[in-house]
Amino acid sequence: APNAWALESDERSLAVVVPGSRSLRRIDMSDFRIAQEVPLPAEATALVEVDGALWAGLSDGRLFAVDGVGDPPAVPLGEGPVRLVALDEGALAVARSGDAAFLHAGRIARHFRFPGRVAAIGFAALSDSGYALSEDGRTVWIAPRDAPEAVIEVALDRRMRSLATDPQGKWLALVSADGRAVAILDTRRQRVRW
Repeated sequence: APNAWALESDERSLAVVVPGSRSLRRIDMSDFRIAQEVPLPAEATALVEVDGALWAGLSDGRLFAVDGVGDPPAVPLGEGPVRLVALDEGALAVARSGDAAFLHAGRIARHFRFPGRVAAIGFAALSDSGYALSEDGRTVWIAPRDAPEAVIEVALDRRMRSLATDPQGKWLALVSADGRAVAILDTRRQRVRW
């Protein structure tokens, strides 16, 4: 299974990173052949296309613009693997350390920081906010895109291991560490409903 993959906006290319590899492979969807192999400065943990530019979140806490002009350097974000999630316009990038950035128009638009180490991320279009689950699974942090430095904290009654947002962005589902319960967070009211 790939570490990360992204269908590019032309819908003719699939970008794939395989575990243990420090390169990205572009696969031509018409004949499923490798059309291009792009070297990466570190192993990629996530891929996302932002406004026609492909970005890789790297295992060493950096971001890399795959289609940068010339030989672009990887941009330091934080410590640990970088996760990426696509937004309606742009993307959210978060390192395990909690260091984060919104990407827009092919560049880093805004840096900010979640209060602690992060285990999982998501984005809800309805609230226009990024969400991060703390590494201990006891807290969800909410960063509104227009004021990400004003992070909101929601304490959880039990330890959670993952999160996912619904397509409309009204609800955030959190799965408990033991896998036996799901908490639903209302993104507009910032309240957990079991």
